[in-house]
Amino acid sequence: MTILLALSLSLLMLAVPVLARDELARMINAARAEGAVHYQDAIILPSTNAALAAAFRKRYGLPASFKVTHTLSRTGEIVAAATQEIKTRRFSTDIVWVGVPQFFKAVARRNDFLPYASPEWRPYDAVMKRLGLEAAPPQWITPTGYAFVPTWNRACPGFEHVKIESWNDLLNPAFRGKTIMGDIRKSATQTDTYLGLMRVLGEDFFSKFSELTQPVLILPSQEVTQKLIACEYGIAIWNLHGRVYQTHRENPRSELTWANPREGVVVLASHLAILKGAPHPNAAKLFVDFLLSEEGATLFARGEGAFVFRDGFTQSLAQELAPAGITVNAVCPGAADTERLDHLGRRPDGSFDQALRVQRIKEQSAAVPLGRIAHPSDVAEVIAFLASPAAEYITGQAINVAGGSVMH
Repeated sequence: MTILLALSLSLLMLAVPVLARDELARMINAARAEGAVHYQDAIILPSTNAALAAAFRKRYGLPASFKVTHTLSRTGEIVAAATQEIKTRRFSTDIVWVGVPQFFKAVARRNDFLPYASPEWRPYDAVMKRLGLEAAPPQWITPTGYAFVPTWNRACPGFEHVKIESWNDLLNPAFRGKTIMGDIRKSATQTDTYLGLMRVLGEDFFSKFSELTQPVLILPSQEVTQKLIACEYGIAIWNLHGRVYQTHRENPRSELTWANPREGVVVLASHLAILKGAPHPNAAKLFVDFLLSEEGATLFARGEGAFVFRDGFTQSLAQELAPAGITVNAVCPGAADTERLDHLGRRPDGSFDQALRVQRIKEQSAAVPLGRIAHPSDVAEVIAFLASPAAEYITGQAINVAGGSVMH
């Protein structure tokens, strides 16, 4: 069974305000005159872009000649290209959509984004606050995310019975010469994954992994997936979970699989903004509205199998994908004892006090019915269950992992 896990918060569906009719008509006419929109991101495949482009034209009555240009590049390349355009004031890109918060914060400080308060953003705002994700509308927003997870092909010799329940299961000498690892020198998001896992697994995990398996470094994720399918290599320490979903969609008999280790995964939020100086500003605003809409979010999730942080999205997507045997559930975590809570230990002078952090966590824990905040494993175990065959009859559900802080 193919399982799509959407990490979002599903509460009540919110009414989404729409642009005033006159303003919407003005923007559509201006976009039609601009004739195109260009966005860059690091995961969307051409097939997904084609579906998004067709639905976008139809939604706003744009002609078939209207061009939706998409550039799929590595994270670092996207940031470098956008930075160069901003520096030279020669723009070909309208929208940047990538998981590098430092870039978005730096550009926003220089006022080099085109502010836009999309009427479609409201269903995402509650999720941002609930999950502790960063966004700074109207400068930049965070509508989606993804994660790198262990991926392997059971059809490859020696991998028929491989089972990964922990990241430490990858420390297997049997994988020597058969393992792929992403090149963190060339990918900011894979660097973030590396650093995040190192905090949880220990600083020596990756040195042990490299010594035992002698991995080959390969980017991008499409190439990793193809090499696994061809059994050139049997396992990748991480790959986009959406690539496995896409493979099963194209070939339901594929033995490519992935795991959510019990220690957890690093969820990488993808931020989005319009560049000030964008050559097609009105088309860019309309395209952002479309991407944030339920229709756009559904097409994105259907095509990429990635996370969509839209409130109320889980049930609608579960209804749509149920006939294909795909389950969609949401995990709604409460506060968890991770580095995201390190700010609790900051003194006014900026120094860090571990005892202060512990004390403030105790204060937060007192408000939780079960008497503590979550451990990362509390959330990871629920995700692993929902992604397992044991949960194949569960879909359209929002599961709060919050110690009783939220009950409904």
